[in-house]
Order: sequence, then C-alpha cells, then structure tokens
Amino acid sequence: MNGKKKMDNRNPDSYYSFFFQQEIFDSIAHYYSLLVRLISLGTANTIRKKMMGQIPIQKSNPQILDMMCGTGENWKYLQLRFPNAEIHAVDISQKMIEKAIKRNESSFKSTITITKDDILKSAFSNKKYDLIVCSFGMKCIPKNKYDALCKSLHCHLNHDGIVCYADAILPTSYLLKLISTFYFKYIIPLLSLLIIQKKNNSVQYLYFFLNEFKSGEKLDLAIKNASFKIISIHKTSISKMVIAQKKQG
Repeated sequence: MNGKKKMDNRNPDSYYSFFFQQEIFDSIAHYYSLLVRLISLGTANTIRKKMMGQIPIQKSNPQILDMMCGTGENWKYLQLRFPNAEIHAVDISQKMIEKAIKRNESSFKSTITITKDDILKSAFSNKKYDLIVCSFGMKCIPKNKYDALCKSLHCHLNHDGIVCYADAILPTSYLLKLISTFYFKYIIPLLSLLIIQKKNNSVQYLYFFLNEFKSGEKLDLAIKNASFKIISIHKTSISKMVIAQKKQG
C-alpha cells in the first residue's frame, strides 16, 4: 500500500476485502511486531505465553495450525508448550510470510511449515489439527464472515480439537474507551512515525478494525453457537483471550 494513501469514504466493508488487507499487512510487515507491542501496551508476548500455558491438550505431538501467523510471534511459545508438535502456519500477506520464513530459518531450523493461504477459503487445506491458534488477528475478520470462520475452524479440527485466540479489545468503561481511542488514533501513529522514521497510513486501519471488533463478544457468541464449548475467557481492560473446544454431534 502506498504510504501516502489515506483512509477515504469508501464502503467500510471494502476494508475487509482480501486484497485490501493484503496491502495493509504487506505495508506494515517490517515493523508488525512493534505495532503489536504498542497495541497491547507491551503485553503481547505475556498474553501469548499465558494463552499457550492454558491450552488443555495432553497429546505430546499435536498438529497445530497458527492462523493469521504474521511473522511467527507465536512459535516460540508453542514450541515451549509443545516441543514435539507439528506446526503449520498460514497468512494472506506475502511480506508477512517472507518475514516468517526468515524467522523460521534463523530460530526454528525450518521446522515450521509456512504457506500463504486464507483459512476462510473453501479450498483451504483438508488437513485436520488438534489445535488452531490466532493472536491479534481475529479483529480483522468482519462479522458477516464469522459463520464461515466457525465452519472452517470446525472442519479443520480433530475430535475434541481446541481453538484459542487472543486480541486487543476496546475498554467498556467510557473514560477508558476515550483514552484508548485517543491512544490508538493518535499516539500509536505518532510513536510508529518516531520509531521507524517513516509515515505509513496503514496504521490507522488497525484502529478501524479494533473499533469494529470492540470487545469481541459477537465472535465469542458465534463460536459458542457453532458447536464449540467455551472453556475459558480471560479479559483485561485492553485484551481478551478465549479457549474453546469442538463439540461432537
């Protein structure tokens, strides 16, 4: 995406289009980890570590899908929790994938299988997994795609498979929401400009996605209504972690 491109008055649904999101995440791939730290107020890796530690899987060598894997920030914590796991990672952004491949080669001896793909596509892999994880990506899925998402998750999980996701949320308190809105709309773009010495207007779309996602309750409800049992929900004022298990029948 052109760094000079500004948010316009187009139909907001277009912000969720496959190609538009590809452009957004291609443009921020080189400093994505920084943005996630800013969005989570430095708690992103703590959230990931806690999420992996609470996954109720006893299998020693689970099959794991890292959905919307970004540049591979989950892998360290997945391998600490499941050292014998087979991990498959997918993302729609080519630039994210390129960064993930470099991380895979330098830190994981190329043991992670990485593909550029979209789990919402009907032609996505027919492989089944014991665990599907996603960190800081669910907010980018529009509400009208929740049914398709839940169907895909259910289809790609084994018997009693687990799905867990963590993401930033907007506070419910009016005052905290005002502070959060100001932080996301103005402080994060300013900090990213100061740190990377380059303006990138794609950052502002992250706030759009977060504002639409809000507390993530509609996604939780969709998961619950799609033959999943919610095992746990852990919330803070700025983040949320959900673990659910596939039901049979």
